[in-house]
Amino acid sequence: MIYHCKRGPLWALVNRSDEARTALRRIMCLPLCRADSIPALVERLRRYIFEHHVPEMEALLNAFNTNFVEAYGAEAVSVFGQAQRTTNSVENAHRQLGRRIGQKRPNFHDFLGKYKLHCSKKINGVLSRAKHKS
Repeated sequence: MIYHCKRGPLWALVNRSDEARTALRRIMCLPLCRADSIPALVERLRRYIFEHHVPEMEALLNAFNTNFVEAYGAEAVSVFGQAQRTTNSVENAHRQLGRRIGQKRPNFHDFLGKYKLHCSKKINGVLSRAKHKS
């Protein structure tokens, strides 16, 4: 969501308006809430946007509500209480890989270097265990 905001006019608004920044943060936090509370929170957020005069954020809220909550249901959108907090397994695997490598967005060279190091540690561990057994 942040990626799409950075590419458009909303980013300038978010950078200059505390209310717009708060609205964006609240929209992004909706999936972290209990599924049964999401529709009511969307309406509360809609009132916040109206009361704080940031109508540009309403389009983003409407897009989230239409494309996710109404299309898939709040139960599918909510990650409340889940160990894997992404709705995409590939995204989760990418995050875990990034943690192991120690970088959020490693380039291919860094990835290969870490992978070779990991493989050599595994091979050395297997060889070490084999020597102790014999």
